[in-house]
Amino acid sequence: MSKEKYAVETAALTKVYKGKAAVDHLNLQVKEGAVYGFIGRNGAGKSTTLKLLCGLLRPTEGDIRLFEKPVSDPMTARRTGCLIEATGIYPHMTALQNLILKAKCMGLADRESVEHVMRITGLTHTGSKKTKHFSMGMKQRLGIALALLGNPDLLILDEPINGLDPEGIREIRQLFLELNQQGKR
Repeated sequence: MSKEKYAVETAALTKVYKGKAAVDHLNLQVKEGAVYGFIGRNGAGKSTTLKLLCGLLRPTEGDIRLFEKPVSDPMTARRTGCLIEATGIYPHMTALQNLILKAKCMGLADRESVEHVMRITGLTHTGSKKTKHFSMGMKQRLGIALALLGNPDLLILDEPINGLDPEGIREIRQLFLELNQQGKR
């Protein structure tokens, strides 16, 4: 009998701020190939949990494993694309320049992967427009494109449709369905 494979596992995951638990002993298992979302009120610990899963915060206690390896393992970072809260972009650069810079930082040399994520997120028409002039929805698309660079196996996205208009929401939902069918978790 084969063992279940999980993209994400937590055991007693806890994050405490000033004596108050933002995440309190969370046990979570997300199977490879699954689409999983958090729904809850503001302040429920959703974003904190996602930051912990991305390795942006250290847990107060508990364990996080991505693809059966600790979240601190360099290979888990290579296999994970993240968009948490604000999109980390350079406002004086174009979408293409932001993507090329991140690709270089990741050790990706081919421009084709940059053009691919621009195409699938609807950014090809942005041209020489600086990102400081982007709408919130366009910045969100760029954040998703940045998370998709390197063809990650796992996407961790915090409120990925924030700022998108109804048509943009439909397009991004369709993109996520297609990515999941291609093996993204």
